[in-house]
Amino acid sequence: MTKHVSTEARLRRRIKDLIDEKRTAEYEAIIVLATATEYRDKGTGDHIRSVSQYATLLAVEAKVPKALIVGAAAAMHDVGKVGVPNGVLFKPGKLSASEFELVKQHSQAGYEILSMGHSELLKLGASIALTHHERWDGTGYPHGLAGKHIPLEGRIASVADVFDALLSRRVYKPAFPLEQALQIMADGRGAQFDADIVDLLLAHLDEAVAIQEQYPDVVVPLGHA
Repeated sequence: MTKHVSTEARLRRRIKDLIDEKRTAEYEAIIVLATATEYRDKGTGDHIRSVSQYATLLAVEAKVPKALIVGAAAAMHDVGKVGVPNGVLFKPGKLSASEFELVKQHSQAGYEILSMGHSELLKLGASIALTHHERWDGTGYPHGLAGKHIPLEGRIASVADVFDALLSRRVYKPAFPLEQALQIMADGRGAQFDADIVDLLLAHLDEAVAIQEQYPDVVVPLGHA
């Protein structure tokens, strides 16, 4: 319990130091709206919060300017899923090629939704929604960006999202053991992920695990992406 409290308290202190009361209220509203957008699954709210906290940790440790805003924006990474049909979103087996094409559209859809806003938080959210499925080696989607052509916030959100997905139950798989999840993340260095961001995750593993333990065995749909 003390580990949970100390990690959450540390992140909250950073938020209090770096984000004023208005920013905090905006972040809380974003969490509520992002959860409402994906309310079809009861585990999604925990997924949103854990990805946001992982991204906050990584952005702060990477000394990203306005790191806490990046972490808050990561909560909106999958808002475009609102347009994915339930039959695809919750399919327990492998997706067909046409179904996967539907899934891939959620990145562009999320960008279009969030880019209607003008605040810094929403602009970062739009960027993350669009780029968190891009891969360092250029084989991701929707635009096949590679390396540092992928915005830093998208690279951070990618690591946070996949790490949480590996440790969470999905409709087609159990939660992976931590050791297996870490091996997959390490194997993705310089291929799927920015190696520097993965290294930050590994260097601050105690804090990452403490975040994960707040939301144990969460069931999250759409793991196919």
